[in-house]
Amino acid sequence: MREWHEFAVELEAIVDGHPLWQNELLARIRRGGLTEPEWGYVFRQQQRYSSQFTRFLGALIARIPNPEHRGAVVHNLIDETGESDPEAIHSNILKRLVVSRFGHAALEPADAAVSDALAAAYLRMIETSQPAAGAALLAYGCEGVVPRLYQYFVDGMRVCGFTPDEMKFFTIHIDCDDGHAEALANLMRALAPPEAATFAACRLVVMRALDERNRYYNALSDRLTAMGGLSALTDMLAKPDAQVSTPVSKTSLSADHPHLYDNEIANEGIGFHVSRLGVPCTVLDPRLLTVRPGMRTEFHSHAHESLFIVLEGTGAVRIGDEIVTVAENDVVYVPRWIGHQTINTGNTQIKVLAITDFGMTRRFEGNSETSYRRRRSA
Repeated sequence: MREWHEFAVELEAIVDGHPLWQNELLARIRRGGLTEPEWGYVFRQQQRYSSQFTRFLGALIARIPNPEHRGAVVHNLIDETGESDPEAIHSNILKRLVVSRFGHAALEPADAAVSDALAAAYLRMIETSQPAAGAALLAYGCEGVVPRLYQYFVDGMRVCGFTPDEMKFFTIHIDCDDGHAEALANLMRALAPPEAATFAACRLVVMRALDERNRYYNALSDRLTAMGGLSALTDMLAKPDAQVSTPVSKTSLSADHPHLYDNEIANEGIGFHVSRLGVPCTVLDPRLLTVRPGMRTEFHSHAHESLFIVLEGTGAVRIGDEIVTVAENDVVYVPRWIGHQTINTGNTQIKVLAITDFGMTRRFEGNSETSYRRRRSA
């Protein structure tokens, strides 16, 4: 039979090898790669999550029948609540940093939901797992990762000129959470015999806790990316001097226009060409699409919405599960992120003017010229 100390080595290896430590946002934090507004956003999220941590401890206490075993968790709870001093409550320490440096603005509901989802996942696992597994989650999935995790924050904050007092929330946890993790690991051993079923339950919740934490930082990264793209777009639209020097431009739909992309996959009937109209738009991005007789475009989706104006030819536009027949002078609207495809059913080429807002959506990470296409031809 395996012993607890052998299983503890396994759990530590799971923690050390988890993808959490390669998370891109954590890497940015560690090197001080956040802007001031981004620090404020991340700290507000961290403060919201931290304010719910005592709920995890309370949930575990409620599941432990033996009063002596509750002691380790109660001691942790006392530390978190500042030993009855409101100024020393850990989440309040971080709140003071947020308010003093970034102001009183609260998270929007959609943003608050990111931290709330992490807290809800941890609480649910503790409430539905056996007590030993709940202790394992807190020991190895929470308290045990905090010193290393928060050292990333401290490293980045030093690079960005934060003061020692502003780092206090993080340094407190770096100093004390190894002790909390050890006490919770001992509690895990005390609450259940070293059996295969117990090991499996503890292993599962630890891996799930780490996965949830990794998803949390990925979600924060996605929100920061969206905020950055919106900020760039706002700056572009708010600065008249930054607009092109030739605000009026004329072109002909029959003229040659800059090649954008095309594709040929004969055995799938794919054959089309796309060019970009040579007009200096900033948000709109008008394009000309031509599809040869009997051919079609790829079935694809993207962040920009499109308005198709059929200039010549006959065919069909597939939008999701719907097929819309089209001919010259027809107009078709394609929403964002809806799969679509243009099909030429006639004997001559079909030519479409596609007016998109790619000039806006290109401001967001990952929306490149061809990121949503299967293959770009040479």
